[in-house]
Amino acid sequence: MGSAIADISKTLAALAHPARLEILRQLCGCDCACCGEMTDLTGLAQSTTSQHLRVLLEAGLIERRPAGTASQYRLSDTAADVLRQTGAAIIDLAPSRKTASLAKKTESATE
Repeated sequence: MGSAIADISKTLAALAHPARLEILRQLCGCDCACCGEMTDLTGLAQSTTSQHLRVLLEAGLIERRPAGTASQYRLSDTAADVLRQTGAAIIDLAPSRKTASLAKKTESATE
């Protein structure tokens, strides 16, 4: 399996859980947040929230920086690029003949 496919798979796996999507959504609206704040927002146990943050870190979607005894999390500088590349790869999976077939149906319907 190619590294690009492995990266896409990792990103999709990271996005596949509602709690991780909620964490990303919350981080989009702030500069940074600690695990405790994310725990309050998700309503999950701290250990579960920490595991979700780890998956997002490994996928390159968020970054962690030390803040005393805690850690602060924020969207990574490359998060938007990672998401765009993943979306483009999914679109590339669609067979081109289906696209042509849909185009023909659209043309026929408008004639």
